[in-house]
Amino acid sequence: MIQAVKTIRIYILSLLLCQCGGVVAVAQSAAENATVQVEQHASIKALNGAVEIDNATGKAVDVAVFAITGSLVKQVTIDSGESLRIELPSGYYIVKAGDTSKRVAVR
Repeated sequence: MIQAVKTIRIYILSLLLCQCGGVVAVAQSAAENATVQVEQHASIKALNGAVEIDNATGKAVDVAVFAITGSLVKQVTIDSGESLRIELPSGYYIVKAGDTSKRVAVR
């Protein structure tokens, strides 16, 4: 994330230098005030006999596991930076964690 911010700042700085005829003070000030927000998502992985959810969003997320038929199997909330392993019988499931959804096959 830090590398992306530095890259964008350099890009903004070079654009401003080209447009301002080399006025470094204006370009430097604009580059320092530019902010970039990188959105992070929860990751969902199917394991043997389970599903694992890693929450890298920076906030607590609601997790819902649905059977392929649409019935709710499990619903929990996990805090930021935590991982959760949910044991499940073999089958197909839809897992929703925050704004991330994924279809998984548990074996």
